[in-house]
Amino acid sequence: MRVIHITPYFPPHVGGTETLVAEIAKWQARIGHDVLICTSRCPKSAPAHEVTTDGVEVARLKALEVLERPLCLGIARFLGEQEHPDVINLWTPFPLTDVLTMRYAHGHGIPLVTTYVMDAIMEKLFGIGLLGAAATRAYNTFQIRHVVMRSDLVVTLNRTYYRKSPYLSRLPEEIVRTVLQGTDTERFHPFHGTYGELADIRNKGGVVFLALGRLVPYKGIPYLIRAFKKLADKYDNVHLAVAGRGQLKDTLVSLVRRLNLTERVAFLGFVPDDDLPNLMNTADVIVSSAINDLENVPIAVLDGMACGKPVIVTDVGGARDQVKDGVVGLLVKPKSVDALSSAMERLLRNEEERRAFGDAARRYAETISWKKIAEMALSVYAEVVGHRDKSPDSITRREMQRLPKG
Repeated sequence: MRVIHITPYFPPHVGGTETLVAEIAKWQARIGHDVLICTSRCPKSAPAHEVTTDGVEVARLKALEVLERPLCLGIARFLGEQEHPDVINLWTPFPLTDVLTMRYAHGHGIPLVTTYVMDAIMEKLFGIGLLGAAATRAYNTFQIRHVVMRSDLVVTLNRTYYRKSPYLSRLPEEIVRTVLQGTDTERFHPFHGTYGELADIRNKGGVVFLALGRLVPYKGIPYLIRAFKKLADKYDNVHLAVAGRGQLKDTLVSLVRRLNLTERVAFLGFVPDDDLPNLMNTADVIVSSAINDLENVPIAVLDGMACGKPVIVTDVGGARDQVKDGVVGLLVKPKSVDALSSAMERLLRNEEERRAFGDAARRYAETISWKKIAEMALSVYAEVVGHRDKSPDSITRREMQRLPKG
């Protein structure tokens, strides 16, 4: 099967969706399929064209920045120059480029699968308030009507987000499929971690909580730091490590200083991908404190689970679909310092429970290896390719007759 993935960003650009697309494409190529990635040239230092060691062809197009996302005006021309694919997998939100892709696919009879990663949020561009809310509503409504509804099938990363999204939930279940997020169970596996000063802390009997991700508002790191403060005031052996970089770095460092936690909280900055397995295996518990549905299920959490680590995750996005509360870790209420602190204290005090959760986490991770996730996506493609072989009409165009207006 020849597959073209169209996605806003791709490594070396860093992000959860970038990792998701890269891993799915890699394994689809390893399985034996012909895979092409079409993305924006961001960063500009990235090559315009390359073929990865796994045989994935990557084409990076010139792009304008529109609505905080790249706009690839040349997408239709580029697609017209390529060998005809069996299916196009469009990853959204990808403003305007998604419309151009949909029109090309329809005009050339190519099955279109849209992976709906999340609702677009326009508040950064238009501000928090009525204008930002109106812009968010307008764009997402447009995207649902003019792109998503016109796809052959729609993929979500979990069923919870499908039910929660005020836009995605308009779609009938018959056209929605789920392809979970996965983890590299070969790279991320349990071993004795030796990451820098964290290893020294653990060797002295300390317990390390680790948060990984960009230091941006929706990650909720201020709540985590305040929750950790309650533990640090009661226990001498507890430490927090925060890995990542972002716009809130200075604010978070100042907060740690005000709370007199400079000796107990370590900001690790950007951690190279090759060092992540060692870092995660040096921690005791992985924590995600996201505050809203901009976070789905952090891949860092799944990677930590693959390392046999218990997790504490706020109940946002589709977290509950992949983090079973009381089995692999604990789900907590978002924006709650008390809930986070209580969960952290529970695992701090109970080493046996940490071990049991970690063992269960590893077992679950083995069911969502990237190869298995890639095969899930391929099964969705097979549906639309098989359907197109039987009928020229899109599944979705028939099903959309049932959709409510507005």
